[in-house]
Amino acid sequence: MIDYFKLKDDIKNNKFKNNYILMGVNEHLIKECVEDIVKKNVKEEFLDLNYIKFDGFKLDFQEVINACETLPFFDEKKVVVIYRGDFLRNSKDKEHKKNFKEYKEYIKNIPSTTILITYCVFDNKREKIPSEVKPLSKNSELVEFKQLKGEALNKVLRSLFKEKEKEIGRAELSYLSSILDGNIDVINNEIEKLINYCKDRPITKEDIIKLMPPLNENDIFNLVDSISKRKIKDALDILSELINRGEKEPMILFMILRQYRLLYKIKSFSEQGYDSKSISKELKINEFVCNNLYILSKKYSFITLEKSIEKILETEKAIKSTSSEDNLELLLISLGAL
Repeated sequence: MIDYFKLKDDIKNNKFKNNYILMGVNEHLIKECVEDIVKKNVKEEFLDLNYIKFDGFKLDFQEVINACETLPFFDEKKVVVIYRGDFLRNSKDKEHKKNFKEYKEYIKNIPSTTILITYCVFDNKREKIPSEVKPLSKNSELVEFKQLKGEALNKVLRSLFKEKEKEIGRAELSYLSSILDGNIDVINNEIEKLINYCKDRPITKEDIIKLMPPLNENDIFNLVDSISKRKIKDALDILSELINRGEKEPMILFMILRQYRLLYKIKSFSEQGYDSKSISKELKINEFVCNNLYILSKKYSFITLEKSIEKILETEKAIKSTSSEDNLELLLISLGAL
């Protein structure tokens, strides 16, 4: 098993395996590595033909096998990606178990012309790679994306500030590292806030203290709850308040997406007969938080949650190209209409 930094070095040195399993809390870093592998192995003009993605939530594994077995079009390699690969978790879902069994068998003989990447984003930093997955490293490159902390986090912070051409002192960097939770989406958001606030002058510890009030998960819960009740004006008021407090659109969107994904998972467990307390243990989340989400999940159907997650992901792409509060406002309105 390797980590994010070893995988980045391998990609940089063009050392690739035919099968990757990427698991951990940092979705941003996972997606970054997937994109890097694709860029290094698939010509841009053949992306539509040689880069194939499957949603692990709605997976027919035979389709994955067919995609892997088909030769690449006018290229040496093709990349097949399974995102939201929750079948890699310790799931009691029958379909997940079936997919895991087929996956485990198939990865023993992946064609040399195919790179298969399966990734699963953890819900929180307490979640670990399941014991059933670790033996798969015999036929896979298993990569763990741990919660960044200590020198690993400092290294990423230095790199991000360098990319944005902003200097930060060693003491200030160390202090910033000590109060961040290691989530890259959060880190990018906070760095942007600091740079915009300090402009051309050096960043001080006082600046960091002033700009680091945490994004309250209750705000996001209330926002999603308002959407479920079709109270769009209340949801837009909460959004406006978050924007006025200096929160960036990508960070707000990340928290909304996380909330909907949790709702989907909690509803799945609920349909299998689990109560709120049992679900909190399965997902390793606070019992009180889980109970609130458990109640909220009853207001949604699976179809509505799936459509909501898709709309959020579409908005995520739009924000990357045209960052605007309008994108989020339109998202909230469309979610309320589902």
